[in-house]
Amino acid sequence: VQCSATELPFADGSFDLAFNGGVLEHFTDAQLEDVLDEMIRVVKPGGKVLAFCPNRYNVFYQTHLRRIDQHSYDFERAFTAGEMRDRFRARGLTQVQLSGVHVHPAPNYLLPTWLPKYHRIEPVSRKCFGWLERMDGMHRIKSLIGQDFVVWATVPAEPLVKVHIADLSGGPNVRAGKARAA
Repeated sequence: VQCSATELPFADGSFDLAFNGGVLEHFTDAQLEDVLDEMIRVVKPGGKVLAFCPNRYNVFYQTHLRRIDQHSYDFERAFTAGEMRDRFRARGLTQVQLSGVHVHPAPNYLLPTWLPKYHRIEPVSRKCFGWLERMDGMHRIKSLIGQDFVVWATVPAEPLVKVHIADLSGGPNVRAGKARAA
């Protein structure tokens, strides 16, 4: 099915899981809220919403963003794991969890783009740091150092109240990062 991420052609509660890999960074804040709302809408209560996002703290990804003119994307950015955790909580999701992926250095982002692909050295880096990525646990550390992180959460059974991310300053609608129906 080809469709807009902000208008999914599925009934409410159609799926156990909504997955998004490497797409959220191409939306503005307002669009991002709409995409997350749609992902939540199509997931059954008790189901999961999961997203892979580029890590703002990763120095190699920052180099990639500085070279953005070499890509075909109109818009791209990175997030912090804490920022996406807060966005998921602001949408009313519960049991929000994080972990890092691609925790190996990505030196390919530092190499000149004119080098042929066989000169890429990332496979060596992946071998050297693969043990860390395979290690069980250390999810907070992985979410801080990984090139990407994954955030996932549960759609609650009770009705959701939408909170705009700008409202996370501690206004009356937000307590402990959770937005709930009264």
